[in-house]
Amino acid sequence: MSQQVIRSGLLIRSVYALCLLVATCTHALALIQHGIFWNYGGVGWVSAAFWTSLAVADPVAAACLFIWPRVGLALTSGIIALDVLHNGIIFSQSFFHPSERNLWTYTAFGLQVAFLLFVIATVRVAWSQAPKDRASPVAA
Repeated sequence: MSQQVIRSGLLIRSVYALCLLVATCTHALALIQHGIFWNYGGVGWVSAAFWTSLAVADPVAAACLFIWPRVGLALTSGIIALDVLHNGIIFSQSFFHPSERNLWTYTAFGLQVAFLLFVIATVRVAWSQAPKDRASPVAA
């Protein structure tokens, strides 16, 4: 495999990791501001637990992208697909009642959808170029 092909796979995984770490910051900020048992303004406990768990799942997936790349790619794909599906359901009611208060919801959801589309478009390339052994996860 050429060095350029190897670098493109590493670049894709790096972009994924950056996006996951930005998401980690938003989830961690909510935990710092409101605590681990916050109900996110009255959502059900399943949704609150899901959003809280992303403060751990996102950075774990980001680390796995470099330690065990294929595990990281699977986790990243699963996390963002589930996040967009979950948030699409949760936020669907606010989309029909536009307000300035919901501007962050629209923006955040739009960014999540964009990230999902990027993952869908690039994950096969990243997977094919990911190292198959743990001996050199970043270089190979």
